[in-house]
Amino acid sequence: MEAEPIRSAIRKQPFSSFTITTSAGEKFAITHPETILQTEGGNTIVVRTGQEGFAILDVKNITSVQLGKGRLPPRE
Repeated sequence: MEAEPIRSAIRKQPFSSFTITTSAGEKFAITHPETILQTEGGNTIVVRTGQEGFAILDVKNITSVQLGKGRLPPRE
């Protein structure tokens, strides 16, 4: 995937939840813009996965961004 669709979803006003799916099949629910960070170059995403957890994702391994689908069961 290219960096721009993700950047657009993060910056959407008003913010709308979305889900990121990776090539490994992992899904990350983004319910608030403060739970995701995209590096300045756009090639890396950091997603908060819990109180103290996070995932670092390479944009080329993201297969889809689904708007309005930001409600997944909590990660353990």
